[in-house]
Amino acid sequence: NLYYYKCRTKLCKNNKSAKVLHNKYKELLKCYEVDSKFSNILKDVMTYVFENLAKESQTEMTVLKRNLTECKKKIETIEERFALGEIEQSIYAKFKHKYQEEQDEIEQKIGAFGFSSSNLEKALKKITKYSSKLSNIWDSTDLVNKVKLQYLLFPEGMGYDKSNDKVQTPKVNLLFSAIASISKAMKDYKKGEPV
Repeated sequence: NLYYYKCRTKLCKNNKSAKVLHNKYKELLKCYEVDSKFSNILKDVMTYVFENLAKESQTEMTVLKRNLTECKKKIETIEERFALGEIEQSIYAKFKHKYQEEQDEIEQKIGAFGFSSSNLEKALKKITKYSSKLSNIWDSTDLVNKVKLQYLLFPEGMGYDKSNDKVQTPKVNLLFSAIASISKAMKDYKKGEPV
């Protein structure tokens, strides 16, 4: 059973063996692997990075919450002034809409903060375990889990550029991007090159 990826668009017209593409992808995954003997170093670096991200996030969250409180006060004030007849309907509507949009935007930013350090130790243990064997995981898993692994590392998926015969990834998960940098530094370290 030989499977192929087919591109039937007018400009593409390309068939590529699934086996060949999976091997190219496996080679790409090796860039995001760290030798298991460096897993403690990886864990320490990632802990440091996440703790600093948490500090920055906390500072930013405090600013956002302060801005949200101010925005809510503005809305209350304009509603009160309208109720007391101090401002006209048109001015009320204009500023109420403006302040409501500000509030919605701030609430959306607050909702986007998903970082929590409560399970950091557990998550980092799992990440360091998997980051030493991504290509093996790719080889040994079924298609459904390959797709999950692909989107874990590359949230926007991957593509294939037939002109230079390479697998392409438009966006890399920030965590694995950092792992790739650490992995490269560790490989350079093994070769005796300055890190």
